[in-house]
Amino acid sequence: MEMIWTHSRMSISEYLFILCLMPLGLFAQLAPECYPSGYRILRNPYRSVDFDSTELQNTAIQDLICDHSLPAGWYRFTVNNKPAEMPTSCVEMNRCGTQAPVWLSLKDSSLPQPGEVRQLSACATWQFFHGSTKDCCLFRIPVSVRNCGDFLIYYLQPTQGCMGYCAKAITEFLPKVCPAGQIEVNGVCKATVSPLPSKPLVTPELIGSSVHLRCSFRGVASSLPVGYLVAWHRLSSSGAREEVRRDSTLKLFSLVEMDGVHFRLGETFSCSVSTFLRNSSKTQSLPKESDGFFAGIKFFPESLHIREDGKEHQVTVHSTVPILCHGAEQSHQCKVTLTVSVHDQDSRVQEAPNVALSACQLELLPTACGPDSCAQGTLLLTATTDFTRDGNRASLVTPQPTRGSPRLWRSYRPDPLKVMVQDVPTATCYSLTDPHIITFDGRRYDNHQTGTFVLYRSLSRHFEVQARQWDCGSRHYAVACNCGVAAREGNDLVTFDMCNGQLQETRPRLSVKSLSMTTPPQVKIHESHQGRKVTVLFPSGAFLRADVSDWGMSLAVRAPGSDLNRTRGLCGTFDRNGHNDLHGPDGAPLGSGDLQRFIHTWRIAPGESLFDSTPPAVEGEMKRNFCRCQRSYGASLPGTSAADFLFSHVPSSVCQDHDSADYTSLFPFRDTTAEYTQAYETRHKQSVRRRKHVSSHSTDVAPGSNTDSPQSPEQEERPLRPAGDNLSANKTHSVVGLRSAAQRPNVRRGKRQSLYDFPPSASRHHHHLDPEPHLDPDAEFQPILAFQSLSQSDLESLAYFFPEDHLSEERPVPQPVWPTPSGLTSAKALELCQAALANSTVGVACRGLLDRRLDEAVDLCILDLQLKDDLAWEDALMPFLENECERRLLRNRTQRASQLGGGGGGRGSRGDIGSAAGTPADVVTALRCPNFCSGNGHCTDMGCQCYPGHSLYDCSIPISQAVELTDLENSGLCDFRAFDCNNVRVFGLGFLGSPNLSCRATKLMYVNREWIPGEKTQTKATFLSSKAVDCDVPPLTTMADDSIDFTMDDRPYARWKIQVTNDGSQYSDPKVLTLYDGVCQQCFPSGLCKIKEKTCNIDGMCFREGAANPTNPCLLCNPGASRFTWSLNEVNRPPTFHEPGSGLRTFVGENFVYQLTASDPEGSALLFLLEEAPAQATLSPAGLLIWKVHSEETQTFGFTVSDECNAQSRHAVQVAVRPCGCLNGGACVTDINFPPGSGEYLCVCGASFRGDRCEQDVDECLSDPCGGGTCVDTVDGFLCQCVPGLRGPTCQEDVNECERNPCFPGVPCINSFGSYSCGNCPAGTTGDGTSCTAVAQAVTSAPTTIRTSGSGRTSGSSTALTGPLSRPPAPAPVPVPPSVPEAPEAPEAPAKPSSPLGPKAINRNSVTIIASSESNKADYPTVPSPCSSRPCYPGVQCIDLRPPYVGYVCGRCPPGFHGNGRICTKNPRADETTFDVLEQSASNSVLRRAMCSRARQLLTLNVIIIQ
Repeated sequence: MEMIWTHSRMSISEYLFILCLMPLGLFAQLAPECYPSGYRILRNPYRSVDFDSTELQNTAIQDLICDHSLPAGWYRFTVNNKPAEMPTSCVEMNRCGTQAPVWLSLKDSSLPQPGEVRQLSACATWQFFHGSTKDCCLFRIPVSVRNCGDFLIYYLQPTQGCMGYCAKAITEFLPKVCPAGQIEVNGVCKATVSPLPSKPLVTPELIGSSVHLRCSFRGVASSLPVGYLVAWHRLSSSGAREEVRRDSTLKLFSLVEMDGVHFRLGETFSCSVSTFLRNSSKTQSLPKESDGFFAGIKFFPESLHIREDGKEHQVTVHSTVPILCHGAEQSHQCKVTLTVSVHDQDSRVQEAPNVALSACQLELLPTACGPDSCAQGTLLLTATTDFTRDGNRASLVTPQPTRGSPRLWRSYRPDPLKVMVQDVPTATCYSLTDPHIITFDGRRYDNHQTGTFVLYRSLSRHFEVQARQWDCGSRHYAVACNCGVAAREGNDLVTFDMCNGQLQETRPRLSVKSLSMTTPPQVKIHESHQGRKVTVLFPSGAFLRADVSDWGMSLAVRAPGSDLNRTRGLCGTFDRNGHNDLHGPDGAPLGSGDLQRFIHTWRIAPGESLFDSTPPAVEGEMKRNFCRCQRSYGASLPGTSAADFLFSHVPSSVCQDHDSADYTSLFPFRDTTAEYTQAYETRHKQSVRRRKHVSSHSTDVAPGSNTDSPQSPEQEERPLRPAGDNLSANKTHSVVGLRSAAQRPNVRRGKRQSLYDFPPSASRHHHHLDPEPHLDPDAEFQPILAFQSLSQSDLESLAYFFPEDHLSEERPVPQPVWPTPSGLTSAKALELCQAALANSTVGVACRGLLDRRLDEAVDLCILDLQLKDDLAWEDALMPFLENECERRLLRNRTQRASQLGGGGGGRGSRGDIGSAAGTPADVVTALRCPNFCSGNGHCTDMGCQCYPGHSLYDCSIPISQAVELTDLENSGLCDFRAFDCNNVRVFGLGFLGSPNLSCRATKLMYVNREWIPGEKTQTKATFLSSKAVDCDVPPLTTMADDSIDFTMDDRPYARWKIQVTNDGSQYSDPKVLTLYDGVCQQCFPSGLCKIKEKTCNIDGMCFREGAANPTNPCLLCNPGASRFTWSLNEVNRPPTFHEPGSGLRTFVGENFVYQLTASDPEGSALLFLLEEAPAQATLSPAGLLIWKVHSEETQTFGFTVSDECNAQSRHAVQVAVRPCGCLNGGACVTDINFPPGSGEYLCVCGASFRGDRCEQDVDECLSDPCGGGTCVDTVDGFLCQCVPGLRGPTCQEDVNECERNPCFPGVPCINSFGSYSCGNCPAGTTGDGTSCTAVAQAVTSAPTTIRTSGSGRTSGSSTALTGPLSRPPAPAPVPVPPSVPEAPEAPEAPAKPSSPLGPKAINRNSVTIIASSESNKADYPTVPSPCSSRPCYPGVQCIDLRPPYVGYVCGRCPPGFHGNGRICTKNPRADETTFDVLEQSASNSVLRRAMCSRARQLLTLNVIIIQ
């Protein structure tokens, strides 16, 4: 227990000693608490800052100092009987005899002066746990400090917990009682130095080729010479300071260079400045420290919290120091390039990162240095849509300067930006087999209706998936399957469709097109299992997968988290509540009993689906590209999983892909996107030319190899097929047939091009539509297609006719029973489904992942067998198990990381199933290699590598085994007159899509009434399914010689044996194809034919009765007359003329042109011949009538129309003529808005008239064409009356008034537009330049006045010269003395008409010279008004200024003119400044020179001095 010493314990000697140390004057100044009785002393040595209290915690914890019970009061500290004070800097934990030491904080303050008391704060140091950041001031305690002269006392309060006040021993010193303005130094009072008035400031600065830090500060006002001591510190993240450099300076700043050694990027620096006396460096003020300055890169915002919702977030990267220009002169750069990378904080580097960036490189470009920024760059980031339940994860975005950066930046490792990513739920919807639909929220129901339906529609963006369902061949019930799917996201439209064909015979076609003409498609296409599994990946992360079979396809649709609570359609509401998945268009829930109503609600009307119509483009709907920006990450390369290959990412300033979505797949795949978007690139590069069909190439794959593996260099791209009819011609698109399938120009089988394009014979179809149902319960089910009423325009608007869209009523819901009609029981069905699904390689390996989904798949399999009564459906749900297994493995982050790290094993046979433990590696192997390659291949990372002799993606079919043919299309009969017989559809079992799949056609020769084999031809085979291929047939032209007379006997046109091979060596048994002429033959599958009645056989060709000769329509087939020669058409009818509907009319002056029309009943060509017509009329053989109309009389045109068989008819038409009603010289022209022969016309008016008939006179003066003149409107134009000084048609030509010398002799004349001006009068005279008055000085004492006029003269002494001086009149010259020469007489200038803008008429009849004394100045003539010279532009008002102002002001220029009123032009750019310059230049140059010259002459003017 610490002893607190009070005054009662103090000895008398100690008390007296303290009193002796204090000056007498101090006692009057001491506060009561400074006396020994006013405070207590804390003497415990454990309080020393040098004492480590860790030992007490381990041995004597009861001795720890805890001041929580310390009484409040004044205290003084001693340590080992030496004076002590509270420390004023941070004290480490476990010091001062306690865990949380308390020290005195002097932030923005200082200790009190002697006699003063200050309110300060004490801080407690604490650290929550080892390794965490220490907090030097976690708790604050108020403390009062009193300076008692030679010691300090503290008013302390109890602490909040077990804390202890610290003490630090000090050296003995004399009382601190120096006068104000001085401090005690070693017992001597010296002048104090004032500290800085404010904090210093650290700023970056670029000096030359180096970056410097400047510590600038405000100086102190002192009468003594002072200097400044600047200390630079490096601040650590824990708050510790490390002095780096110390300088003294007389300036108000200090500079240090960032050298990369002592001053590096990524560190925080501060400077502290003290003031010192220059003659005594020991006398210093308290230092003032600046705020810390961080030199390096900062992010704004400093941290982010985002969600996996597809939204983009902007991040700005700032450099707090300026950017140095670096590099050679050729590559001089003023920027810093940063490589930006992303990695997860938990170091799972093999996974796709949680954050994607808009660029992996960022350029910091210099800006004007401001607060915290001298350069900056911007990038966008978004959360990766990963479909993994990974919780909320932190990712770090780390910038790194590139190697080419300035030296200061090269070793800099900036701190990363922490981005917290919140996980958002995702979901998957399935539409399986007949189809069974499993919604996003897990609800299951069946949709047995056919047609087109909305499967998934997003309410938050432009995204929709539509499914098309057809009848899929149940023998007894109305069941449906998916035959096509269409999806649209933004401006991308994808259709995957096999509905335009027949069941078991059709291969799907994939179409990718962009609705925008400027942006390419942004989707990705992945193909697995040799095209049987096609995945469409959208930029948003949405996912569409179709698993193709012969009967149709099963669909899987994945919804990103951005669509949570925002979906509609058959897939439900995606709100994690399966009870409300049945809903209407407005989202209102429907009951469980409203299933059929719910299905009907989302059915799409005919012609309105994405299959039939192209929606309009959406502006701005282009998903931005993002990059993963990892230094190395696993990529889903073609045929690989996400972690099979690691590669070094090459940073790029522009991202080329949509890595904002995780497209990881466990199925080996080929990225075939380029094959489907190639058409867009071709169109984009050749937009001027019309795009042709995209050229195609076949893919060559070695036998036994998996075509899903990456192509070797010698392999070529898959064939591309041209666009189908269902695509809009004005949009960018491409349609490609999966694997190689050439599109035939004329398809004769039951493809659904249109209802009006069905083949004539329904019996030609392999699968025909029976209009009447069979009532026999044992018979097969046939769908009843009761179509709605459709018009021709309705049908033409469809891409192809899909009959299921036009059903007028819903199909009955099937009610299957056990056993099935074939005898299949429920127990047997369960056994089959268990073996096909639960005991399959996927079922065994994924059993733990699938859980109840496996049992659900078995239940659906049993239902399929019951509905179809066909055992081929037992494994139809295998794709569902595969997709669900993959989804669940990738959804679980732990298992996902395990499979990404473990890779895939390689089991080679099905016998290893029992050993499968269901580990992630086993699951990956089962998905990569279905059925473990059936024991006929090796499982690799890229799928099954089949052994020689086997093929298919699971190596299940031996290539060497010959296929079995079951039938040819239409039982092997082909009428080449009605159909394209260049290929035939072959049905059978075991067809493979191998590269060696081909057909062989053997020609059968008819010899001696027998068919014997002839030439063999290898032809192309197009794989459709395992049960159907298309074989090409050799061209008919190769059989011309022996087929000419085939109709002479009862034999067909030609016969072929058709065989098919998978490997090119083992051929199937043949089936015979019979080609015949259906016009005159009726053939049977046996090859026997018979000639039809009422037909002709002419030149080896068959013709029906009444058929015309192809080259001569006057001849026809008449079997009654002759079966082997042409007969004359004896009932040929003449042509029929089509009379004009409402008569023909024209007008005078028209070049009348009209097309006469006629038709021939037999379709023969026609000839027109003109027989009666006015002059200048012609009629072409084709019936074009041309006539130049000159009179107003109605004319008649007579003509004949003849056909090729000389049958003719005679006709006549009348053309009425109307006069031209255009007035005032207008001309009539044909009005093309009316049909030819209507006689309607338009008037073309002259320049002065307008109106429908040119009846309105145009007032040309409205446009003010005369400027300052007066416009007079005339009949055919206008006339301008110009003001004096202007002339020309529009008064735009100036009259040069200076040619008449209107100014006073010797005064220059300056011409201006519409006026003129005179210069200044000569020296000694006054006036306006037109007339001048001169004043002469007296030369004698006797005043004499001499007046000179036209009639006489008055003389006297003391002569003065004044009055208007002008030229003397010729009749009476002024006499002068002999000593004064007479001024020469100037010729009189012609008078100019008066003008409102200038002196146009001036009196020049006399010159008056007046000599007078000073008293006669009142007799001087008055100075004329400034406006009398009319200085303004013609028509502009001139205003005299009133005294005391001198001069005049001009008004505004006339309309259409611009200027200052004195000078006006039609050029709007000539402003007042231009006009003033013109005036000044004239007066300052020309006038001055002229005036000076004339002034010298006037000195000797006719001034007569009379004595």
